[in-house]
Order: sequence, then C-alpha cells, then structure tokens
Amino acid sequence: MTPVPSAPEDTTASQEDAIVADPLSNEFETLWKTTAKQNTAILLDVYKTVPNNLVKSWKEYDVSIL
Repeated sequence: MTPVPSAPEDTTASQEDAIVADPLSNEFETLWKTTAKQNTAILLDVYKTVPNNLVKSWKEYDVSIL
C-alpha cells in the first residue's frame, strides 16, 4: 500500500493474469481442473466426507470413516 499522492503499482501484467484473461483457453481450463482436484483432495482429507464418489466398496467405506 502506498500513500495517497503516489500512483498505485500496476500489477495486472503478471503471468497469472494472462492465464485467466481468456476463460475459454486451454491454459485456463488446465488451471481450473488442477485447482479443483487439489481442493477436493484437501477437503476429503480434512473432513472425511462420506458418501463421496471415491468410495466404491464397503471396505473403502469402513476405512474412510476412521
């Protein structure tokens, strides 16, 4: 943060901004899906939600609720 009389720094030319500039690009889709997979893995590890689409048998169900 800068004092009022000075102009703010322009940070909109970053690589991250370029990736999200076009939501139909392949780079954005890759970022979107990778982020979703990571967030799902973290959520399932922290909260142990059951049922979920990763539990496919009773043995996996028994292990997942521990």
